[in-house]
Amino acid sequence: MPDPVDDVLLVRRVDKGDTEALRVLYERYGGVVFGMTYRVLGDRHAAEECTQDVFVSVWRTSGSYDPGRAGVSTWLLTIARNRAIDAARRRISAHCSTLTMTSSSLNLLDRARLATPPDAAQGRTGGEI
Repeated sequence: MPDPVDDVLLVRRVDKGDTEALRVLYERYGGVVFGMTYRVLGDRHAAEECTQDVFVSVWRTSGSYDPGRAGVSTWLLTIARNRAIDAARRRISAHCSTLTMTSSSLNLLDRARLATPPDAAQGRTGGEI
């Protein structure tokens, strides 16, 4: 179990631009963060991307960490959970947009068929199209 005081110092070092401190945090918590994102997303590739996003966020926002509010592991897992939920929502939204476009296309085809008189659907030779 990592030392909580040491973790706080690592976050403070990350805030000062220390890439080695970020590497140590990743070594300590990368697997747990990946596990959280994988459980939410259910896709290895998406979970890997989300895990990377979490640690990029830690790099950018480490100055906002307040040890009085939560431990480092709780802070990291909260970021991971939020990022994973956002990613899941984006995936659902993209999927729904695709379904909506497909549904709209089918509705247009159905309306076109209904608007076309049966005689117009036959070619010059009298056969079906």
